[in-house]
Amino acid sequence: MVRTVDDLHFAIRQGEIEQVKIAIETPSLLRSQRCLRTALSLAVQCGKEEVVKLLLQNGADVNQVSYDEFRLPLAPLLVACRLGKVPIARLLLENGASPDSTDCFGHSALWIATRARCPELLRLLIDHRANLTACSTNWKNCPLYYASRHAPRRGLAELLIYHGYMSNYEDEDGLDALSWSLQNGQLQLSIMIAQAGVPISKTHRQIFFASSFTAEQRILLLSLERRDVDLLRSLFERQTLPSLRNMARQVVRTICLSFTAGTTIQPIVMKLPIPDSLKRFLLHG
Repeated sequence: MVRTVDDLHFAIRQGEIEQVKIAIETPSLLRSQRCLRTALSLAVQCGKEEVVKLLLQNGADVNQVSYDEFRLPLAPLLVACRLGKVPIARLLLENGASPDSTDCFGHSALWIATRARCPELLRLLIDHRANLTACSTNWKNCPLYYASRHAPRRGLAELLIYHGYMSNYEDEDGLDALSWSLQNGQLQLSIMIAQAGVPISKTHRQIFFASSFTAEQRILLLSLERRDVDLLRSLFERQTLPSLRNMARQVVRTICLSFTAGTTIQPIVMKLPIPDSLKRFLLHG
């Protein structure tokens, strides 16, 4: 019989749904904490989706911060993002979890999902109106910087840019997202970042010059469309100016991002009275 908060937390760990149902008949148990951890946070940590659903249906505070096993204060959504628990994250968001939650280090849910290398989770947060412009304040909590620096997360970087995110925060060594994409030999990502409006600097040119491309990357260079080749030329030719086409794209994307108050630009772009080819250009480059 579940009588105490210890009993409730034990039942959650074991996934004993019937015992949890008995426990939540006592509202004080549902609100109580054990070792500064709520029942909902524990259920998320343990991956007990049915328990999470039950607790939410019975009034658990979806945004209440509690402490994890490392004594770090986290909202339940951030716990789900850290563990890559997409179905549980969806449950939390559908029940009012803030997609803009941050941890004690200033890392947003978007950053944590990027670190977890989970594109489905990133899409879920963006679909629930996560704020792209407010999700970072420096390179340490910038999801685009993190994804560009860690090469296997290239697809996540491209997803962020597609939806309108852009930043050029520099780390202690003066390197930003474009610098790392060049250093990692990710030419397509470099093109996307440059097209999105990051100013090309002397550092970028130096990295591009110093890069020793693999055979595969050299083939990619040869297969690029003319407009992409022209853009890459600007990485090492000081006098090359951005094309009017790319400048117009940057302006429209910035206006769209302002119109959406920092959330994804994709729905706005898709509603614009322009040909589909231009919509693809605005989103993909």
